[in-house]
Amino acid sequence: MKVFDTKQPLSTEHYYPEFDTWREVKIVRVPTGIMITYNDITAVKKTMALAQQQVHILDEVINQVPMGIAVMNAVRQEENNHSRLVNFQFVRINRLLEEIFRQPGSSVEGQLLTSVLPNAEASGLLSRAILAIEDKHSITFELPFTIEQKVRWFTISISPKADQLLLAITDITQTKLAQLAHHQQAELLNSVLNGSQHAIVAFDAVRDSAGRLLDFRYVLQNKVHGELTGLSDRELLGRTLLDLIPQTQENGLLDNYIALVETGKPFKTERTLDFGCGPGWYDLSAVKRGNGFVLTIQDKTVQKLAQEQVQQQALLLETINNSTPAGLVLWEAIRDNSPERTILDFRYRMSNPMNTYITGYSAEALLGQDLLTLFPRFRGGMLDFALRETLRTGQSQRMILTDYTDSSAGWFDTEFSLIGNSGSTDRVLMTYMDVTEAHKTQLAQRQHNELMKLIMDTQPSGMVLFEPVRETAIDGQPGRIIDFIYKLVNETQRRTTNRSDHELINQRVRTLFPGKQGQELFDSMVIVAESGQPKEWLMPFFSDGIQGWFQSSLIQHGNQILFTFLDVTNLKHQQQALETANYDLRRSNDNLQKFAYVASHDLQEPLRKIQSFGSILAATYAAGLDEAGLDIIERMQSAAQRMSKLIKHLLAYSRINTQLAKPESVNLSDLLGHIVDDLSVTIQESAATLHWDELPILHGDKTQLQQLFSNLLSNALKYRLPGVSPRIQITARLLSAEDLPAVARPTLGATSMETGNIPLFYEINVIDNGIGFDEKFLDRIFQVFQRLHGKDVYVGTGIGLAICQKVVENHNGAITATSQPGEGATFRVYLPKLLYA
Repeated sequence: MKVFDTKQPLSTEHYYPEFDTWREVKIVRVPTGIMITYNDITAVKKTMALAQQQVHILDEVINQVPMGIAVMNAVRQEENNHSRLVNFQFVRINRLLEEIFRQPGSSVEGQLLTSVLPNAEASGLLSRAILAIEDKHSITFELPFTIEQKVRWFTISISPKADQLLLAITDITQTKLAQLAHHQQAELLNSVLNGSQHAIVAFDAVRDSAGRLLDFRYVLQNKVHGELTGLSDRELLGRTLLDLIPQTQENGLLDNYIALVETGKPFKTERTLDFGCGPGWYDLSAVKRGNGFVLTIQDKTVQKLAQEQVQQQALLLETINNSTPAGLVLWEAIRDNSPERTILDFRYRMSNPMNTYITGYSAEALLGQDLLTLFPRFRGGMLDFALRETLRTGQSQRMILTDYTDSSAGWFDTEFSLIGNSGSTDRVLMTYMDVTEAHKTQLAQRQHNELMKLIMDTQPSGMVLFEPVRETAIDGQPGRIIDFIYKLVNETQRRTTNRSDHELINQRVRTLFPGKQGQELFDSMVIVAESGQPKEWLMPFFSDGIQGWFQSSLIQHGNQILFTFLDVTNLKHQQQALETANYDLRRSNDNLQKFAYVASHDLQEPLRKIQSFGSILAATYAAGLDEAGLDIIERMQSAAQRMSKLIKHLLAYSRINTQLAKPESVNLSDLLGHIVDDLSVTIQESAATLHWDELPILHGDKTQLQQLFSNLLSNALKYRLPGVSPRIQITARLLSAEDLPAVARPTLGATSMETGNIPLFYEINVIDNGIGFDEKFLDRIFQVFQRLHGKDVYVGTGIGLAICQKVVENHNGAITATSQPGEGATFRVYLPKLLYA
């Protein structure tokens, strides 16, 4: 009716259930009505249904195969009228491969191999797949891949068919780990063998054609056995026991060893044997090993009665062989008879040894038992939920169980898989790995990382970890560094740059800091990365939003560079202000020294006139002056002389500045000889005696050193006890800076910093038997114009010891004194062995 009314033809397929027949029906309008034509397509329909059923079965089979399966089409590229195979496109992957790739099939299918596995080309997977197509043969190999930042090993089988590949991938990570563990155990076994204090040797049985045991062949020895026999592995292994030790047959040991292998009963005895180094007593312990035995030889020659336990290699091997990687449990759902078929419990159908080891329940105790009845604590928990959800959805479930064992102290990475077709099976397989230690390690690592982050973020110094960006490698050599990427920063770095982690991490240095000073920092980082030599410097940075001075350092950390810096901008400003103040102070001191020199020099002229006129008055007019007048002239002349002497000393003090003449070697004994010659008159008048033994060679300004010791000897002669001849002794000794007295250390601290090592100093003592002084005046005696006695008692200007102190300070030294009134004084001078001007 629709065709008749609309005049539009219609084509459709129609099923006739009463005949179990499919027909293709076409209806068209004809002038007087409609015309219906049909074609029987029942066979085609049944063929298509069978094909779809086979595809469904194939999908189920592929998804149940214990390996990842992928079908890929070849991708070719036309070049110069030639089709070249360049890649592969995923057509179909199974459920296990989805889990390996951590991606659903819908996102993988249609993608290129190199897109899904970016390292397919570098690892050789792509080239091998191309070779399989071109050579038309299957290939099987092993490859590691990094998935979600974890290295996993896979066995890969490639089967070509025309321009399609069947890719089969099996995860062998646990096997690889087991191989590594086996290798480590082998190394451990070798270490145990060679670490043993006893000789250990293994034999294999040698039999005749009838199977009779005739001899034993050496197959293994440890280091102690090699030392015992004097034979290396190459010289020993392969030889027989009777060949090496014929006495074994005579003393009955061979028969014992044969009985050991035949019965399996361990054998132990103490015998006298000669292994080629002379006879000795040995404790022999033998245990059967396969078609031979292991012999442990303990040297009992020295301590014959001492007993040592035989090491049981078989126990170690048994422990290794009983280790399994995962726990396996199979449950079957127990349902009620209601139409809903509600799940009541889950019955144990399988439990492997690892499950027994972890839970403590043997397979015999579990099989046939119901989970929730046997362990009510699981009802409503994660395990119960996972089993029900797997049966409900038919999808695998994965989770971490923390309450699987009675102790509830473990972490188990668990996966639940439906066994059989969804909707037609009630069996769920649980596979789990004990990841307790890994979890604890991760937890400890996370706590450690949090602690390190807290420490880093509370540091006053900025800390940045950079990773170099290089050009593509050429001929296996690393490419040139073209930039650095931020990998780690602390809070100080964030504050300094006013940028967050998001704005810094994985960003490039030359992008964030394109200025000239940023380029200078980049150049320094390249030098440290290429040379491996650390660098420290004071870095001014006034661009790219940063303003300041930074005490900086760069150090290589593996393939990365650690940059640390401390903001010293305020210190730099203070230093600049201090330098300005020091410059002004030096200029002021220079002016004062010039003033003192000019003043002291110009004052000499009027003093000379006063002295000259006084002499004229005393000589010419003495007869006209009374005794009081002559006394006044004499006092005037005495005052003028004292003032002249004071001006000369002041002039000498002003001439001593911190700029030394070129330092030279000065023989202190020779220098004192010259000073004694200059003071000979005073020495004769006072009947003084001076004594010194061998004195050192000093290093410094000879003129200033002469002033130093001349003033010290003059004072020792001047301040003598009435009626007592002066006795002066000069001694010297060598000290390290660590042994200096406390009073000298603050003055000499700078020298220690300059040398970079612990410097040496001379302690020179000038000891007299004079009037001495009270040590409470120690600070005063080295100050200018400070006197402890009146000028009418001891003449002097109060400048001599001030000159001494200035000289030793110019030489990076120190001076101090010890004394008691009436008991003499000791002046101690400390001068560096080598002068660092």
